[in-house]
Amino acid sequence: MYKFTSITQPAGKFYMFKIRSSQLIPISQSEVRTPYNSTGIQRLLSQKRVNDIAAFCEEKSAMFPTPIIVSAKSNVVKFYDEKREPLQDKYINLEEGFIEIDRKKISENMLFFSIVDGQHRLAGIEKYFETHKNSEVEDFELAVLIVFDTENYEDAQIFSAINRHQKPVSKSLVYDLYGLSNDNTVEKFAHELVKEINERQDSLMKNKVKMLGFKTDAEIVSQATLVEQIIPLISDKIQEDNRLLIDGYIPEENNKLFLRKYLLINDVDSAADIVIRFLNDWIEVLQNNNLYQNVFEKTVGFMLAFKIFNFLCSRQPNSNIDFNKLKHDLTDLNFKKINLTEIGSSKSGVNKAYKILINEY
Repeated sequence: MYKFTSITQPAGKFYMFKIRSSQLIPISQSEVRTPYNSTGIQRLLSQKRVNDIAAFCEEKSAMFPTPIIVSAKSNVVKFYDEKREPLQDKYINLEEGFIEIDRKKISENMLFFSIVDGQHRLAGIEKYFETHKNSEVEDFELAVLIVFDTENYEDAQIFSAINRHQKPVSKSLVYDLYGLSNDNTVEKFAHELVKEINERQDSLMKNKVKMLGFKTDAEIVSQATLVEQIIPLISDKIQEDNRLLIDGYIPEENNKLFLRKYLLINDVDSAADIVIRFLNDWIEVLQNNNLYQNVFEKTVGFMLAFKIFNFLCSRQPNSNIDFNKLKHDLTDLNFKKINLTEIGSSKSGVNKAYKILINEY
């Protein structure tokens, strides 16, 4: 039995209870809406999201605080009052009580709970279980909101209400919040490095980073953009590195990631020395070519800058960066071959400009 509490809203009544994920997954299904199935309400599963959630389950910080929403037929459950006395009448006016799920009836009659919201979370958790089927793993306790005896269009209204009014959280805010952690993580390290770029006196990017998604006049690139360019220079297995770092272990070295050694010893200042010096040289070279006051001063320009940084560092004879050689190679790049109108503001434009610049190497 599961203890539930009813929640009344203008659209109707929901019943909330907690259940182990291993108990919910076998009795739930998601019906995808396709040109051949007009009764489904769900999007196709994104395997990437499923994989990401399965990997997230491995972390000590794994959590799923928001409820899974399902619809169900009331004839596959039994209701009991607070004294656990069975109820013969409709459940609709019951504020609190207990619910018993008839799993046999569900499976034999194909009366599965229909997932209205949360299909990726359940699929990710299920994959996590499958990955560890020969070992004991954490069984997540989940909050569930259930509605009874709804039609497909009513489930669709709930799904639409949830997704229509959701506003994506600013990536810059997300990365900034990593700075609150006491643990050294990949994201926190990259965030702290970006703060140095934006705050240090020797940085030509001082006060030019749009922190937390806020822009006044001087900012030219977002905090999130820089963080996302820095992360590939310090980690290619973010979740695995984070698990090790949080547990007090040092991840393995990788000389192909040119800033990684500073992550491993949590030396943000030294990493910032390198990135600030490169960006200063990058801006100086662009200014000498009369290119800085255009597309290069925008997001795509900094995406290109870090691709070039990675390429030029890969040509260094060892992992210790020779800045004189780095600036020499940077100065030798033939920016005049780039057609600014063709670059635009897309990643494909960045890749095209990158190929043009490195073509002579």
